[in-house]
Amino acid sequence: MLAVLNIKRIQILIIQNIKRLNKMSLSILSGFINFLLPLALLTGAIFRFSIVSVLYGFLLLVLPWLGPLTESTIRVRYRLFIIIIFLVSLLMIIAQISFQSVLLANKPYGHTLKTCSEIVQILRLFGLERLDNSNAIRILRLIFPDIIIFAISIVCLTISRRILISAQRNRTTTNETLLLSSTTTATSSTSTTTSSKQKQSLGTKWPRLLSVLQRIRLFIQFILVGFAAIIYPSIFNSVYFLFFLSLATLWACSIKFGRKYAIFRGLLLIYAGVHLLVYYLYQFGFFQEIFPQKTLWTNITGFTALVTSNCSTNEPHLQYDLPWSDYVNPAVVLLLYFYYAFETSRTIFKRRLVISEYHSHSPDFEEQRRSPIATEAVVVDNSPSNDAPPLQHHRLSRTWSAEHHDDQTWQGRMIYIIISILRVLEKQSYLLSLIAMLAWSITYHSLLTLVFLLWACFIWILPRSRVWCLRLSPFFTFYGTGLLILQYLSGFKISYQQLNFGLNQSFMEQIGIRINEFQPAFIPLLVKSFYMVFFWLTLRQFISEIRNSRTLSEHDTGQGQIRLSSESSTRSYPRRLGRWIVNIMTKYWIFISCGMLLLMSIQQTVVAYRIIYMMFYLFFILSFQISFGFWRRTTAVFHLVIIVYSMIVLIVIYIYQFKAVYDWLQNRIDKVWLLSVGLEDLGTDALAVKLLTPSTFLVVNILQLYYFHSGWMAMITIKSDKNIQGPATATLQDIHKYAKENVKNSEYRQSESILKTKATNWQESLYKLYFRLNRIYKKVTYYAWRFAEIHMYKFVLFAMILVATLNVSAFNVVLIILATIGLALFRLRPLINLLTLIATGLYIVVSMGYQLEVVKQEFIQKDVFIHNCTPSFLNITDNGYLPNDTAKWFGFELTPRIDRYIGLYIFLTLVLTFDAISRYRQRHRRMELSHKFNVHLIENKYSIL
Repeated sequence: MLAVLNIKRIQILIIQNIKRLNKMSLSILSGFINFLLPLALLTGAIFRFSIVSVLYGFLLLVLPWLGPLTESTIRVRYRLFIIIIFLVSLLMIIAQISFQSVLLANKPYGHTLKTCSEIVQILRLFGLERLDNSNAIRILRLIFPDIIIFAISIVCLTISRRILISAQRNRTTTNETLLLSSTTTATSSTSTTTSSKQKQSLGTKWPRLLSVLQRIRLFIQFILVGFAAIIYPSIFNSVYFLFFLSLATLWACSIKFGRKYAIFRGLLLIYAGVHLLVYYLYQFGFFQEIFPQKTLWTNITGFTALVTSNCSTNEPHLQYDLPWSDYVNPAVVLLLYFYYAFETSRTIFKRRLVISEYHSHSPDFEEQRRSPIATEAVVVDNSPSNDAPPLQHHRLSRTWSAEHHDDQTWQGRMIYIIISILRVLEKQSYLLSLIAMLAWSITYHSLLTLVFLLWACFIWILPRSRVWCLRLSPFFTFYGTGLLILQYLSGFKISYQQLNFGLNQSFMEQIGIRINEFQPAFIPLLVKSFYMVFFWLTLRQFISEIRNSRTLSEHDTGQGQIRLSSESSTRSYPRRLGRWIVNIMTKYWIFISCGMLLLMSIQQTVVAYRIIYMMFYLFFILSFQISFGFWRRTTAVFHLVIIVYSMIVLIVIYIYQFKAVYDWLQNRIDKVWLLSVGLEDLGTDALAVKLLTPSTFLVVNILQLYYFHSGWMAMITIKSDKNIQGPATATLQDIHKYAKENVKNSEYRQSESILKTKATNWQESLYKLYFRLNRIYKKVTYYAWRFAEIHMYKFVLFAMILVATLNVSAFNVVLIILATIGLALFRLRPLINLLTLIATGLYIVVSMGYQLEVVKQEFIQKDVFIHNCTPSFLNITDNGYLPNDTAKWFGFELTPRIDRYIGLYIFLTLVLTFDAISRYRQRHRRMELSHKFNVHLIENKYSIL
């Protein structure tokens, strides 16, 4: 009995060693077949051009179709494939040796082969060439690819033979062990159960990761076919372009990709293989003689002679004067072919695996057949909201939530954060679409893109812009697709003269048909395709919401469960992080908006519409100083007026660039007045740069009005303290401590105990560090605002004196007078600030108006402000310090840098505004504390708060 057990143990060890060796041999064979062999075949195909190279290229294209490396595929497919490669390379080596031996035997070497003779060209077609007068690189190029392929094929055959022999031994040893005892069976069943449990736990732990990987695979297919389409616009590549548009449109329409998609992908794969072979054959000299290069036919079909050969020279000549897209085009198509072949082979293999399991009487065949792994696994919309009832929606939505106790790992949180960001982008895709319309129209100025500009402006000013954008998404998606197709057709490598249009080329460019004149059209197509992604995303969101509304109307019983799921998900960490980011943007986006408004008004050239921007800025901060209530009530109207005004400026500048409009206005209005308004003729690049700033300002203000305004208004609204009655709920010391820490006294003691405890791991140390930094930040903020409230007025008076000192003029006497009164009468602080802001604003506006072209022509050049007066006192001589320019005496003069000229006064307005903000912020804080602790802090004016 003991001997039998020892035999069984030995057999089990033998089986384990055989399996270990099989895995190692399979890994080595996989490295050779998946990396070294394709690289060797590619080298043999591109370093020389012959019939053998065509065979190598064809075998390279066949390689991805062989499927994964298994015992059955190695026994039949890969073995036959490697044998074919072995025979081809062996025959080529024998032919090369025989050919060179014959040339060496008939001395002198190669005298029987005349240059450019028919026999020489036929031999060169088969890869047989003379090696006299050849350098080492030429010898390596002609001979060594066959030797390398031959060596790799021998190694692959040897390894595959060892794998098959080891597999046969493994089966024999396993059968003998099973006959001796059932212990091994129990052990194997236990191990199988354990492995199955591990797989099951792994599958339940990473359900969303697998789904994300599926979407990434489809995204890679989409990107690759898109690049293959737009890298070289031509007739052959147009098939990829049509597939790219079809794929994007089907995805936008929420149509799931199943077996039909796999069939069309296989057809595209076959077309890509044929395309590569035809493109490779065109590199031969006799094909280039039949279809000459750089003709209209070869340009529009996409045939490019990367290599040219001549019978009088031994080496093929690589073309260096071609655009970069000509060299990248075959590489992208080859990459597309390999990846699509991998996906197709993977799908076919899994379908055969399901069929084999069915024939082995698998009880779970029906479940596996319906699973996305068994069939084509590419499903774009995995969210159940498209065609599942709400009850099923709630059950399936748990798969996508990261709020379960069994999914609190960092992997699960990261996956959930990524999915949440994608969902937010999908929900707000209408905003991205409107920005894409604006960017498209600015980047490519034409009559056709003017529609996008008007479309975006019209949708933005509508009350329910999101609803209207979603409703109009089918129309602007269809329109954008038409423009993309038009750009693709105009991107063919042709000249405008070859098209024989009856219209002028400049007029066609203004319409939007721009011929690139043999230049790559990749960048315009890439940018417009990027814009189209947002259109497709908006259309997808529109169709999804329509389906959701229909589903919810048919299944009203599931609404409570959906609401419960959404409410429970608000306690998750990603949700809290998202709310924190939104609160930060709500609080500070108004400063970005005001900063952009100020930036719009102080750009280099002073024109009328920028002066109006400065007036808007001054009105905004001046109304804040005069009446906070009026300012708060008119803020929404102010931003709406700013948005409408910016749209008008944008559209007027855009339309003025058309030649017909430009000529019409030039004939009716003086050019000086047009330049003063801000209308000038610009090139395409200069126009895009000039319109970038107002477009960005428009988007910033739209975000402020439609996204952050309501939350911001709720944040700055002060509650009245008239209803506060009864005793205070805390002492002055507790209120003071809460004001500094923003926590109650009990929570303060708890935080102190947390900081005193010793951290056991790096996460607790990081949390304690965050806790300390947060407390320090709150204390610094508290004392900083208190310091600003007390001392900011002194800095305001100092700034007024500084501005008046650095720029001596009659106007700055007003600042000196106001600063003197402010130093003497501290109670007039609001009035002094208001009068200073009014005076500074008037000076800024007048200084900017003084820089206009019309003012220069009508007043300055005519010396309106200059008076040559005879001095009243003859004993006073003109020493150069007594100006006779009245405008300069008041402080107005011409300058090429308006930002530096009025920079001090803008700085003064910012200081005055910050002083008002500090006073209002402290009042708002005290009012919050009053409501929290039921005490009138505003009337008492506690100095410590």
